[in-house]
Amino acid sequence: MFKNRNVSSRIRHLTGLLPSLVITRARQVGKTPLLKRMFPNYSYVSLDSIPDTELADNSPDLFFEKYPPPVLIDEVQYAPSIFRHLKVRIDKKRELKGQYILTGSQKFVLMKGVSES
Repeated sequence: MFKNRNVSSRIRHLTGLLPSLVITRARQVGKTPLLKRMFPNYSYVSLDSIPDTELADNSPDLFFEKYPPPVLIDEVQYAPSIFRHLKVRIDKKRELKGQYILTGSQKFVLMKGVSES
């Protein structure tokens, strides 16, 4: 579980400044429960779900239609191709803050996609 009491306030602050936010940390430390409590009005999808991962990979427009922003996309490392599509969507509405909150537990896999987008 996140032990730093300032984590929630820092996440809220950053979502107010940025169109998207990526949170990486080891598995089972409480990322998802924390974010679901903090952002109950966000759409939510876990890419642990094979059908949703396949939708994100094969039909990104349908994926984002099904899960419109603001959205919490969990375990995003399972669909790394999503980052290119996110970049396009973010660039179209860069003024909107906190559109996408992404989580993942495999930092090194994620960072390649994040740095490219």
